Amino acid sequence: MVYDSIQRNSKNRKILHLTILTIIAFTCFMFYLSIAGSFILSPFHEFTSSLPHSDINNISSIIFWNIRLPRGICCILIGGILGSVGTIYQNIFRNPLADPYILGVSSGSAVGISISFLASKYMIYHHTFLPLHSILFGCLTLGFVFLLSKKTQSITNLLLSGVVLASFQSAIFSILLILAGQDLGTIFRLMVGNISNCTWEHVYLLLGVSLLGMPIIYKYAYPLNLIAISDESAVNAGVNIRFVRNLLLITGTIMTAAAIGSVGILGFIGLVSPHITTKVLGPDAKLGSMGSFLVGGILLITADLGAIKLIPDMELPVGIITSLVGAPILLLLIKRTDHSSHHS
Repeated sequence: MVYDSIQRNSKNRKILHLTILTIIAFTCFMFYLSIAGSFILSPFHEFTSSLPHSDINNISSIIFWNIRLPRGICCILIGGILGSVGTIYQNIFRNPLADPYILGVSSGSAVGISISFLASKYMIYHHTFLPLHSILFGCLTLGFVFLLSKKTQSITNLLLSGVVLASFQSAIFSILLILAGQDLGTIFRLMVGNISNCTWEHVYLLLGVSLLGMPIIYKYAYPLNLIAISDESAVNAGVNIRFVRNLLLITGTIMTAAAIGSVGILGFIGLVSPHITTKVLGPDAKLGSMGSFLVGGILLITADLGAIKLIPDMELPVGIITSLVGAPILLLLIKRTDHSSHHS
């Protein structure tokens, strides 16, 4: 009875914390919609102006519906994707420094984006081709990782294969940058995290990827908890380790590549979010993936607001802000963890 009561109280407390994170994410989102630009808008007024017989052709409504709202939604979705995938990868590899880019997906996606952009001079082009090519090359990268480590698919072999492919693809990316010529600056801006070009097409793609990926992550969260403990624990519980691991890696790769293809590479979001979530909700992958989705969205939408407001009349790439802020936050979390372990 006492044990059941403690478990119930712990679960209720975690649900409360998850609810608080949801409220914080919504508050940050509405605040972002209000001030993320050169003048203040009222989200409530803009939402009500979309009602029948309302005027939605004024300049404030155009800015809100065509720029701020899709950009804000992309921040939440991309940050959420990187945060939740980071949680999954840290559990799969049993490594607190694992992030969504650990298997070379970022370098593969960078090659895909560069090829897509350079080929746009010679073919019909649409901006949604970038995330689609990013997903294609990200999946090809993961496929080669599986191929190189197909005998055992141990964690070590997967990581080493990812490092080798990332190095090889980085060299290819460097060659493509040299070939880009005058387009070098454009490709660079695409890769350092640039949310300013997000449109409703990106929202639909990211939302679709999230709606497909998050249920898979949620469904296999319990087997993942066992895998995070040890392979032996998972096997004893009847978990098909290779199937669960590969399915989650494929799901994470598609979600991550879609995010990279939409805004470029964003450092530390997928690394810091799981650490913050673990502090708040504990190590459970089911709650952790949902919590990391919210924390990642909060971090990215706050970082993008900083990128817009930090320097007057100039917008910084949000990837620079996430790296500048994410590095000290991660060091602080590591220091606090070490401090707690020493005292315990």
